This record gives sequence, C-alpha cells and structure tokens, in this order.
Amino acid sequence: SIIAQSETGTCDARQIEDTARHALDDLRLVINALDLEDDDLRLALSGLRERVEPQMARLGIRLDWSMTNLPEVRGIKPGNSLAILRILQEALTNAIKHGTVGPISLEAGPFGADRVCLSVSNRSAAGREPGRGHGMAYMQARASELGG
Repeated sequence: SIIAQSETGTCDARQIEDTARHALDDLRLVINALDLEDDDLRLALSGLRERVEPQMARLGIRLDWSMTNLPEVRGIKPGNSLAILRILQEALTNAIKHGTVGPISLEAGPFGADRVCLSVSNRSAAGREPGRGHGMAYMQARASELGG
C-alpha cells in the first residue's frame, strides 16, 4: 500500500506516513502476539497498552485502562492472543473514529466461572452516522472463533 501510494502520487506525505505507521503498529502487534513465551493474557494486554497509550496521547484522548479484576489466564495460544489483540485494536479504532473526544475505557474482568470479558467503551458523538465498514462483523467473527 505504501509503495502504491507513493508511486501513484494520489496521496500526500501525511497519508503515506499514516499508512506506514499503521503497518508498523500492525507488525508490532503480530510479533508481540506470536511471542511463544508470552502465553499470559495480562502480559499480552499490557503490550497492547504500551503501544496504544502513546497513540491516544498524540490524539489528545485519555485511555482509562482497568485490569484490576482480570483473573489469571495462562496458556493462550499465539493465534488466539493475536485475535484478541486485533479485536481490541479494532474496537479502539472504532471508538476513536465514531466516538467523542472524551475518554475511552478498556476494562477486563471475569465472565462466569471460566471466561473473561474485555470491554471497550466511550461516548458516541451526537448526530454521527454509524460506521459502514466491516469492523463490527470482523470483531464478531474473531470472537466467535474464540468461543466468545
């Protein structure tokens, strides 16, 4: 995409930079999720937090992060970890695109006896049209694959 953008001349330098940053963030997400030593959900989520908080700060958005009630979850397969992180990444992106400039909350906690609930929430902007992309369907399909 970056090469095509630069060769066609249809994008300005800012758009190319945004695409490059997105690609680099995605690569970091994949590398961290596939780290075979990182089978702990809390560690995978903290890696996401390290990447997301500076991005939010650049946009002037506060991220309220709460993992206090998250039970210990170990044995996460790398592919499952990647799916979880991609779902959260998409949810955060949607919150930025379709919400207000107010804080975004990411909370984790127990859900029943043997499951975990991860929640991303923010206020929606009054008068904003709902998204027309595939983000929600993508997140639902990924969650379904994980039994969520």
